Amino acid sequence: MGITILLTQSRDPTSDYIQTAFENIHKPISRINLDEFNVPNLSINPLQRDGGWIEDVNGIKLKVEDITAIILRRPAIPTFHKDETKNRFLRREFLFGLRAFLETTSAIWMNHPDSNSIASSKPRNLKIASEIGLKVPQTLISSDPVEISTWLKKHDDCIIKAISYGLMEKKNSAEMAFTQRLPINFNIKENILPGVPILLQEEIEKQADIRVTLVGNNVFSAILPQEGNEIDWRKRNNAKWNLFKLPKLIEQKCVRICRKLQLEFAAIDLVKSTSDEYLFLELNPNGQWVWIEEETKLPISNSIVEHLSRG
Repeated sequence: MGITILLTQSRDPTSDYIQTAFENIHKPISRINLDEFNVPNLSINPLQRDGGWIEDVNGIKLKVEDITAIILRRPAIPTFHKDETKNRFLRREFLFGLRAFLETTSAIWMNHPDSNSIASSKPRNLKIASEIGLKVPQTLISSDPVEISTWLKKHDDCIIKAISYGLMEKKNSAEMAFTQRLPINFNIKENILPGVPILLQEEIEKQADIRVTLVGNNVFSAILPQEGNEIDWRKRNNAKWNLFKLPKLIEQKCVRICRKLQLEFAAIDLVKSTSDEYLFLELNPNGQWVWIEEETKLPISNSIVEHLSRG
């Protein structure tokens, strides 16, 4: 029986959840927390198909040919040296060496780092969603005041959101840049920094948010009814998600996005408009899902185990 490697960090509740799901049905999984100092030893010969190995937390050598699945779940990288320049070099060497080892396996990735990187682009994902037939909001990404002014004249109600993942990290904490409604008196000169683009979208009058979690070809959907005139449900303290069945055609298009991006896992945010249309907002290749499973009892974790155990 093959083994799954979980590359993560010591303080990740989702990884705890995944590990427990594997252990509950006696499927082998080896968790490696890359933020800890007991980083694994490894060895490979690039000219040989087999023979490479990596140590687990107990010092047991896992053979490259026995690794059938790799879960990449927000790994944090350890500090190797107090000198910052040397530490950056050693971290890079460690990551390149680890990836060189993992690339010698024939394992299924959830997800491959290249796929995660490509799928983290909001503009690309909007384009792909539109190409396969999903409706997407009218969108502008620009740092040019003239372009922004012209676009705003054509769209009365707009929202502004982060182009990246919207997390403003501080030394010992982080602050979320929530999606916001653009003020009517938005002053372009005062709010736009030269050369720094912003992402604007037409505001969709919605009746609900929908979170779609995909594991392989399995689609799990949950719905959150609209409350008042809120823009970003993450600000809500009492959000209650419920089971929801998407139309088959929308499910198929969500799967097609993941196949196009070569993802085995993704979280997709949709909205259902007041005119009963489904619109694609964004895709996160490493999105959260545990709260959805706990609230709706959707078997997402079991689906992950089954999907990766097929290898």
